Amino acid sequence: MNTRLFKTDEISAEITKIIDESKKYCFLVTPYFYAWEQLNKTLAKAAEQQKKVVFFLRDEPNYVEGGQYYETSIKPLVEYGFDIVYVTNLHAKLYMNEKKVLITSMNLYNSSMLNNFEIGIISNDCEYFKREFVYEELMGTEKYYHKIEGRYFREEREKKELEKKKEEEKKRKEEERKQMLEERKSQSNLNFTPENTGFCIRCGKAIPLNPNKPYCLDCYWEWNKWGNPFYQENFCHLCGQQINGISMQDPICRRH
Repeated sequence: MNTRLFKTDEISAEITKIIDESKKYCFLVTPYFYAWEQLNKTLAKAAEQQKKVVFFLRDEPNYVEGGQYYETSIKPLVEYGFDIVYVTNLHAKLYMNEKKVLITSMNLYNSSMLNNFEIGIISNDCEYFKREFVYEELMGTEKYYHKIEGRYFREEREKKELEKKKEEEKKRKEEERKQMLEERKSQSNLNFTPENTGFCIRCGKAIPLNPNKPYCLDCYWEWNKWGNPFYQENFCHLCGQQINGISMQDPICRRH
């Protein structure tokens, strides 16, 4: 069993270690925040070293500007140059840098360390947690994209945009295919089958009637990559109806 279990006194020490050891980023996810002395020293040191620290806090009146705990707890973080992201209904607690992730029950709250029984475990799968939890879940609002996304989540954003483009391209091709089938169906309904008109056996597009050349140009080059004369296609070359058993070898259905 490779999982390391952390108890209450060990958790607080591990959190300060995660901050100290961070190089690229440090994400501190805690619904409630009220630092103890050692944590305050660690954060002050991180600010001196200009570490990139992001706090994810619960979005509630006490922690926003003008709230009861803003001046004493949150404002110093802002003055340190740390980023603050407010998350509605935040309940998760997670502390990570680019090397490790601590998943725990403990808030960064003085009384949690002093009075509670807490538990935590460490994972090294940082990119997974960064992408699937911090970016996809906690950054699920456009409000903070302009503020911190470019600094910490550029790769995740680019990947998401690429996936979106692929999905849009897939939908576009599907729409083109549907339109082509509708056009073919319309032609069939009108009994528009002149003696010199055939259909591509792969896509159904109207082409010159020639059983020796039953593909449109695009589909021919696609078929020609393998050149299998028995490969099963979709449409009868003569009538354009969708039917099984069509191939380069036998491009016309049995009804004809």
